[in-house]
Amino acid sequence: MNFIFLLTLFSLNSLIETCVRTIPPEEVYITSTELPTDKPNEPGEVTDAPVPNAPVTDAPVTDAPVTDAPITDAPNNQCTMCMVTPPTSNPTGTDFTSVEQAAAGDCKKTLVTCKRTDDQTCKKVSIQTSTSVLIEEADTKEASALLQCQNDGTYSFGTVTNIGQLSCVYDCASCSTCDISKLTLPMPVADTNFLTSDFTGVDGCKQTSVTCERTDDQKCMTVAVVGSNGPVSDDLASTTNDNTATAILTCQADGTYSSGPV
Repeated sequence: MNFIFLLTLFSLNSLIETCVRTIPPEEVYITSTELPTDKPNEPGEVTDAPVPNAPVTDAPVTDAPVTDAPITDAPNNQCTMCMVTPPTSNPTGTDFTSVEQAAAGDCKKTLVTCKRTDDQTCKKVSIQTSTSVLIEEADTKEASALLQCQNDGTYSFGTVTNIGQLSCVYDCASCSTCDISKLTLPMPVADTNFLTSDFTGVDGCKQTSVTCERTDDQKCMTVAVVGSNGPVSDDLASTTNDNTATAILTCQADGTYSSGPV
């Protein structure tokens, strides 16, 4: 019984050995799978590999700061924003005007004028600032200047810049310098009187009333105030059947009086 079992095992082992195929030496070869290397990436290749030796920080990555500061437009051109500062006052019988000449949106050009509104003609009329004379006209009633508004928001005229307060200057003082006492006056006769009185006319010039009168109750056929200029004489004022006559003398730009034709 035991013999049969051993024989059976032996036979089985022999059978297994006969099933093993012998591989010739020339058919033996080695295969392998290529492992990744540390070769640098090709240009343009995206990789998540960490950068060697790069410093590691805990600083957060932030976007550009956002503020609430308003976004403003560029400032307007200030050459459209000039303002004329007129004279603080105007003498009697004068006026100051300013008229814009430029179209809307253009740099301002303003015509300013100092002028007399009466019949008086002055030796000089000028427009001035606190430090400069912008323009001066002779033997006239008015003077004008065209102011140009600059990019800094101030006016200029010629070489004068940064124009502020304006003033009008009228050289008409000579029409107030007449003096009646320097004239040759009549010597009053008995019961008569010669009266004078100074006042300022509407044109700003000095005027003097001259009156010849009787101091009694007598009335004359004619009472006259006579004036002369060298060889020329004329009645400045006269009345009939009265006891008084009055003439008005007006001081002129040359410092002399005039009345009517004299």
